[in-house]
Amino acid sequence: AVEHVAINFGSQQEELEDITADEAARLADEGQFGKGSMEPKVRAAIKFARSRKGRTCIIGALDKAAETMAGLSGTRIHE
Repeated sequence: AVEHVAINFGSQQEELEDITADEAARLADEGQFGKGSMEPKVRAAIKFARSRKGRTCIIGALDKAAETMAGLSGTRIHE
């Protein structure tokens, strides 16, 4: 239900558009993502991106699917 993955939620929130799987893992390990909400999605995206060379996983809002697929919305996680 969100357009982007974000860090520093509730303070100086920063939306992420393009990050590596390593960056995403580091941020997840720091507790930047909600344990029962965004963290499972980010961890799954990391696993997918690492599963085969050249893979990218995108997390985005379903109602923005066309924009996300066009690269105009969402967070891309890749190796």
